[in-house]
Amino acid sequence: MFAGILIAIVTMACSYGFAAEQTWTNRAVVVERYTGTSTYSNGVITFEPGITVTIEKENGGNVFVVDGVWVPKRILATRDMFKRLDKWEGQRDVAFESVDLDVKYVIDSVGRVKFVISDRNGVGAFNGHLYKYKNVLWIKARKDDVILGQNIFLILPNGKLCSPDLTADCSPNPAVHTDAAR
Repeated sequence: MFAGILIAIVTMACSYGFAAEQTWTNRAVVVERYTGTSTYSNGVITFEPGITVTIEKENGGNVFVVDGVWVPKRILATRDMFKRLDKWEGQRDVAFESVDLDVKYVIDSVGRVKFVISDRNGVGAFNGHLYKYKNVLWIKARKDDVILGQNIFLILPNGKLCSPDLTADCSPNPAVHTDAAR
């Protein structure tokens, strides 16, 4: 039984990104929509707010991200730009469900976060704290934590929290949202 629980915790840590992306210190989150052309595929790529990217190199006011696109620095937020919140008056409970993963977040009034991740292998509980830059929240779980999609939330105009990594549509009113309107 202990081995099963240990496997479940390691599996969840990997799916949460701790093990797989722990060394990615050059991560950033998109804070403003941007469309660019990939130098790798010549295809057009649109970066939506809340999406995380890996920065490969910088040149003046632009950065080259792993997708092969030069983007302006101003559309990205790196971990040093986020400020710790010691007061939170927004949404307190957030939950996301998928076919194989359930994630529940509870945020207290001073910005502490408890999140529980469950999948077919078991349940793991983690603690963190809210950090904010513009309308983007980052749940930082450790001192050396990196920016990952699973711990990024957008504060929508209606005050609701949305995770672009865990939700297909982060528009304030998904029922009337179309890609053309974005």
